[in-house]
Amino acid sequence: MQLTPGERSILVQARRQGGLLGVDQCYEEGFTEGRVRSLVKHRVWSRAARGVVDTGVVRPIRPLDAGRERTAWLGLLSGGPTAVSVGLCALALHGIEGLPVELVPEVVLPGGRNNRGSNIRIRRYRRAFGTIRIEGRAVADMPYALAQALPAGDRVRGVSLIDSALHLRRLTPPGLEIVADQLRERRGGRRCLRWLDLADARAESALESRARMLAADEGLPATDLQVVIRDACGQFIARGDLGWRRKDGTWVLAEIGGRGVHSAPTATDGGRMR
Repeated sequence: MQLTPGERSILVQARRQGGLLGVDQCYEEGFTEGRVRSLVKHRVWSRAARGVVDTGVVRPIRPLDAGRERTAWLGLLSGGPTAVSVGLCALALHGIEGLPVELVPEVVLPGGRNNRGSNIRIRRYRRAFGTIRIEGRAVADMPYALAQALPAGDRVRGVSLIDSALHLRRLTPPGLEIVADQLRERRGGRRCLRWLDLADARAESALESRARMLAADEGLPATDLQVVIRDACGQFIARGDLGWRRKDGTWVLAEIGGRGVHSAPTATDGGRMR
């Protein structure tokens, strides 16, 4: 069994949603309940959660990113059309690097309902927060998503997330103020406030952020980031992601490898420092 040519058009939508579809979306496109059940039975699709099917199609992005995107969409589609993606899942949909390898689907549901029996984590926040629409679904806006996510992690991961948001220009200086304001009112948030001062928009990857933080913890804070060395005539000699200026004026440079594949601070296989 396979999809008919007319049915395949729904895969465009699925690809934008981590390969997933809500069964209500299928019905809107003309699929009957029996047809959806048959596609699952014959393993053309699989059942991802109650009311959600997995079509198996994904966008051509990095596998780690694809997995996290799928998890975020699993939460949104399981929660229904009024669910709001929050925390780490919202950051995944914003394209932020430095996230854990695996996420748990998490959403806020209107009215505080808990969607019992679902495999998603239902969050409740006392303060209202801003949202944006991504592929037609509500997602916590960047400053609020960061404030929701930071208290659950450690300092190295937190700085990596903030670095990425700044580097990708998803977070502005006014946005940083919103993050700080939200953290002051959030349980465990005050310890994260100092992380905002450690962030640097010049960091080009989460692995680079991690290396910078670990070096500083060992008493070797980098003098500068993205250091370019030229000779007296202006000719390029070398470039490093991190640079330490020695007393004699020379530099020790480190180039952090693994960017583009390892987008989580703990995913360092294949990463290297030169």
